[in-house]
Amino acid sequence: DTPTDGGVITNDIPPGTFSISEATDNVKASIVKKSETIGTIKIGFVSANSYAYTMDYTVEDSEADESKKITKDDFTKSDNVLTFNNTGLTKVRNSWEASTDSKENTITINFTFTADNKTLNNNTQTLSVKVTLTKAPKIDATNIETILNRINGNGNGIGWGTTDDYVRFTSGKYENNVYTLTSTIVGTYDAPNTVKVSEVKDKFVRRQNGNYYNGNSANPYFTVEDDGTAATKTGEEVSFSVNLKFTDLAESDMTTLTVKLVKATGDSWTWEE
Repeated sequence: DTPTDGGVITNDIPPGTFSISEATDNVKASIVKKSETIGTIKIGFVSANSYAYTMDYTVEDSEADESKKITKDDFTKSDNVLTFNNTGLTKVRNSWEASTDSKENTITINFTFTADNKTLNNNTQTLSVKVTLTKAPKIDATNIETILNRINGNGNGIGWGTTDDYVRFTSGKYENNVYTLTSTIVGTYDAPNTVKVSEVKDKFVRRQNGNYYNGNSANPYFTVEDDGTAATKTGEEVSFSVNLKFTDLAESDMTTLTVKLVKATGDSWTWEE
């Protein structure tokens, strides 16, 4: 077919030939949370020349635990459209329950299509569709410390100074809704004389969001936003609060985070307003 109206050239299936393709609005990826799903798995098909057909399918899932394995019974077929059942959603929700991380499982659905008219060319067709199911973790007081420490641990916390003359705040501990970072001196020389209170929140926000200095592994679960309040100094400690904005890959009731930066005993630098 060579259109004359500027349209896209198409290769039509000739009459008498049975051919199946996926519908353009199929949903083949889903993020499953305790209370909701983002993207409900639904797979339909288009029959060239609108030939009638019957459909059957099998499901391949590498999950070793039979109680968590997605099977054919976890889908419902209606009018040659396949929909993921609540039984399958429950299996995904119950999987990886203790994990801090989101978990992804890709299953393969193998379809067989048989034309009602057995005289059609290629009257039996097969098609495989991959479906990705992602289990979103619950982020709360039990695992927020682990996630925050991935960003601030291993000497990658926020800091002041040069390569050989550095103050960093690492060794994070989350307790009673407060995330505490303690100063450490890096290098062979004396640390900088001062650390500015006015800079701490901005540096923390940028570090958590993965774009500070050389960058850090992007945190897929939440971004940190300045709540508009200033950091305050009490003795040798500086505190501030930030807002947490969670992505679809996690769920949480947490909306804010209080951060405390503590000057370690014996450090020679001073806070500067």
